[in-house]
Amino acid sequence: MLTGGSLLLGFYILLRDRRKEEREEANLVTC
Repeated sequence: MLTGGSLLLGFYILLRDRRKEEREEANLVTC
């Protein structure tokens, strides 16, 4: 059973990874 802390941590990691992917795509478009 996931606790609030672990759930929040997983959600934060998902957002961070998605943001990193968007930044990489933006760099590809600008280059």
